[in-house]
Amino acid sequence: MIEQGIHDILADLADTYPVHLPEGFPRPCITYRRISSVRRMSHDGPVGLVSSRFQITIHASDHLEAVRLADRVRVRLDGRVDLPTAIKVSLVEIVNELDLGFSTEADSWQIATDAIVHHGEELGNGSDTDNS
Repeated sequence: MIEQGIHDILADLADTYPVHLPEGFPRPCITYRRISSVRRMSHDGPVGLVSSRFQITIHASDHLEAVRLADRVRVRLDGRVDLPTAIKVSLVEIVNELDLGFSTEADSWQIATDAIVHHGEELGNGSDTDNS
């Protein structure tokens, strides 16, 4: 699972959580979520190649801490050709960074980074029913 690979790569930079911040979260920390997945097709159907877009958000107590951690995340991910996962990853590319400013709801400075992970995926037989 690609999500586990992203978690494992980022977890030593700061506490890392999928999708939502836990109550009383530490700062700095990182959240990540899959935004979309685009599957490649040929004239014969799916080819087993996927480009999945992830948003990785930094949460920190002050702005400079958020900027520093966002830069470390970029360095850690951009250009990778592997993730610690059984799924074959051909490339991770950082495609966008956005300073979200201070969130009063989360009581933290936030920077969002979008990464596209190009990876393989198991193909089915094209049928969603068992006709045996």
